[in-house]
Amino acid sequence: DLIGVVGDGEVPLTITTNELGDEMIEAGFTCSMGNQLDTRATVLLMKGDKTYEEHYFKRGEKYKTPFSTNGDRFRTLIIVCEELFFDKSLSRHPPLILKSPDSKFSLRIGSTFARQMKEGDNVKNPHGKQLVHCLNPVYGLTDPRWIIEYLEYHRAIGVSHVHIYNVNLHAPSVQQVLEVYRRQKFITRHDWSDNASKGYTTHVTYEHAKWAAQTDCAIRNRRIYDYALFSDIDEVAFGALPDGKLGPALDVCEKAKKN
Repeated sequence: DLIGVVGDGEVPLTITTNELGDEMIEAGFTCSMGNQLDTRATVLLMKGDKTYEEHYFKRGEKYKTPFSTNGDRFRTLIIVCEELFFDKSLSRHPPLILKSPDSKFSLRIGSTFARQMKEGDNVKNPHGKQLVHCLNPVYGLTDPRWIIEYLEYHRAIGVSHVHIYNVNLHAPSVQQVLEVYRRQKFITRHDWSDNASKGYTTHVTYEHAKWAAQTDCAIRNRRIYDYALFSDIDEVAFGALPDGKLGPALDVCEKAKKN
């Protein structure tokens, strides 16, 4: 199993360009876990309309705000530690340590590895694929009709389960509706409030709540569902005509993945 980290920010790395004009990214730190020390790290950056150098260093320096995809300042990254061995026999894993040779950069990530528990009603769309919906954080709903329409629509087009991240408490009527869907095992609710996160999801920028929720949902559902859908509550997915179901779209994704 591959060990990796999804994050946002500045880490020690070097971007060079070869004779063909292709950019190459070299991590200035290593990965360690337990007795596996100083293994190679690989950094994957988001690609924009300009060079990695432009987005990561120049624009990233200009806009020093957390979670940086707005404004083309791409410092969201994936760190892959492909040489580390994940020992499935352990009940608790040692922390992952990212560290530069001069120790000026050091990041200790406590073990969050866990065996996934499948939630939901195991509904498959007619094309045999299970799709989880990771709904971005929801703020202050007062009318339950909106969430009912949203959930029923996505269930009808083939979504198997929905994860809902509550930043603040909703109206009592909305709470009652969400409880009905929770009992049906169609949704899982997550407390993303200021109190639960100790201010992380509500201070500095709303993107803290959004990107933390997307990362949580992606990690929580890996190897459980075939595909994941990410969207805000004011966005809806629409599949192929005439019924708008997502099965044909998932078939296209499946074909692209095999190719």
